[in-house]
Amino acid sequence: MAPAPSTIDAMLRRAFDSAAIYFPFADVVGADPFKAFSQLHFRAIALPFDPILSDP
Repeated sequence: MAPAPSTIDAMLRRAFDSAAIYFPFADVVGADPFKAFSQLHFRAIALPFDPILSDP
């Protein structure tokens, strides 16, 4: 029996490396969940309000 990993990140890595188990929520469960989202770059634009195109 192998010793248990010391961190959640190490456990997720070992599960993937040894048994090809992937958890779709691993980005959120890890030590720094904001890191996965902060690496994505999003752009947003502000559109002006147009009363003619809006519904009454």
